[in-house]
Amino acid sequence: MAKRVFIVHRWAAEATDDYYPWLKDQLEEKGFTAKIVDLPETMDPKPEKWLAQLEKEVGKPDEDTILVGHSLGAQTVMNYLEKDHGARIRGAVLIAHWPRLSEKDKEHQEYIAMSKRWLSREPRWEEIARNTDGVIAIFSDNDPFVPLSDSAVLKRRLNAKIIIEKGKGHFGDVEPAVLELQSALNAVIELSKRKSGKK
Repeated sequence: MAKRVFIVHRWAAEATDDYYPWLKDQLEEKGFTAKIVDLPETMDPKPEKWLAQLEKEVGKPDEDTILVGHSLGAQTVMNYLEKDHGARIRGAVLIAHWPRLSEKDKEHQEYIAMSKRWLSREPRWEEIARNTDGVIAIFSDNDPFVPLSDSAVLKRRLNAKIIIEKGKGHFGDVEPAVLELQSALNAVIELSKRKSGKK
């Protein structure tokens, strides 16, 4: 059975933005089934609505399911993995994920207000780890929002494999615009080849 990949976009984005179409096309060329999840109210995102949409799109997860999330999309993937959906998924790729508020947030008031809505409590790390076979997290060394120190949190809490990109910013459509992301493609392929565990 083909691996199913769901790509979850960032705040203020759509399915046609950033590297999402490129990643979808590349995955399909390699035999994956890939879908970019269109999320509601993208300029004023609400955790419960984004999670509900992702759950609707995924349907019944299984060992052939891989989730890719970017920024708030990565947070949505984390929220998804906190819940028991009846099966452990093959893996998750988290891009520019911020598991906590940081000093960088003080420079972006709109960002910190949004962050508080999504980070009102500590993530349920044990549940997240239990519901996926593996996590790969991708960061940029010049991300204006996410400090590299956040990578250590994901490494410690989820035993995530960490990839550090150079000069990719927040992996979005502002300079530098990121319209292709080879590391994300490689991460999905790597997860697809890992041995699946059973719940």
